[in-house]
Amino acid sequence: MLLLLALLVLAAPDTLDVPLYDRVDRALDSLRVEHDLPGLAVAVLEDGHVAFARGYGWADLEGGRPVTAATPFRIASLTKPLAASLLLRQVEHGRLDLDRPFADYAEGHDRWCQIFTSPEVLEQEPVLRDLVADWRCRNERDRLTVRHYLTHTAQGEPGAAYRYNGFLYGQLFRVAEGVGGRPFADLLQDSLFTPLGMTRTLPSQADSTRPDVLADLALPYQTSTGRPERADWPRPLGANAGAGVVSTVLDLARFDAALDHGEVIGSETRDASTTPSRSSVTGERLPYGLGWFVQDLGGEPAVWHYGWQPGAYSGLWLRLPRRGLTLILLSNGEELSSGFGLGEGDVERSPFARAFLDVVRSFGRLRTGPRGR
Repeated sequence: MLLLLALLVLAAPDTLDVPLYDRVDRALDSLRVEHDLPGLAVAVLEDGHVAFARGYGWADLEGGRPVTAATPFRIASLTKPLAASLLLRQVEHGRLDLDRPFADYAEGHDRWCQIFTSPEVLEQEPVLRDLVADWRCRNERDRLTVRHYLTHTAQGEPGAAYRYNGFLYGQLFRVAEGVGGRPFADLLQDSLFTPLGMTRTLPSQADSTRPDVLADLALPYQTSTGRPERADWPRPLGANAGAGVVSTVLDLARFDAALDHGEVIGSETRDASTTPSRSSVTGERLPYGLGWFVQDLGGEPAVWHYGWQPGAYSGLWLRLPRRGLTLILLSNGEELSSGFGLGEGDVERSPFARAFLDVVRSFGRLRTGPRGR
């Protein structure tokens, strides 16, 4: 069933609104030039079908290789919804309880907790200091649950406040391995990528099983100077739950369609993942669910995530359930996400998201029924 769905996702429906996609096309290309992005790939899904997909600019400026919808990119934090789905499948199978301590599932928890918070390591790695600030992995060991890491509420009083933290979220790979009994990369490949027909997707750039995909990988560029300059490969190259996956907009479209059809996780689990979490202290609605940002846009729900690999790659994944629309963007420059403060939970800070929303709102396509089945 998953493979059949993967084959059908590219079969576009007969009712596509061509003027809408013409305007999306012009808006995205204009923004790409304005923000000095070397390359950009886009896919728009309508009711589970790819309605529009193309590439702009260059995957390799020096070599003259253009971006297409099949060009692979490092997708940075767009890895997070994939990892969350992998974990939620284990919840459905009864192997994982999100409200049990993280340490119950993560082998060697006490050892790496001590390493990451030791004064000696923090002195040598000043970037890590902010990432583990107020992370009470020792004192709150038995109160810090898997859910706290999934919802970015693992710092300070567990569950009390949202603080986006890709490093702590990334440690969820330890839970996946503890429950699945296999390396995280293998779990992603065998549970998601292969069954869904995501043939241009790898768990990480360190995966050597598909040299053809790595050969086509869009090269990273530093664009903050106003002109693209070749950047080093971001480190680490390996996979974790927070970042690392290599994919294309078309493969992410396959995943998106499968998610709608209940083929990745069940519809009830999917709906739970896109329900905003709440503070355990104040009851305040927080901007993150389980692997997704969740936002109300004037009465219309939006489910989304951004990706940002500083100085290298960026991405945006925006789902509009009541419109049956999804926008997926990937770039080999950081300006698709950099500088907009998207980690605070407002997708409309992104000019790319705003442009897409302006176009679809102007067409008034809004339905009252639920997305998916």
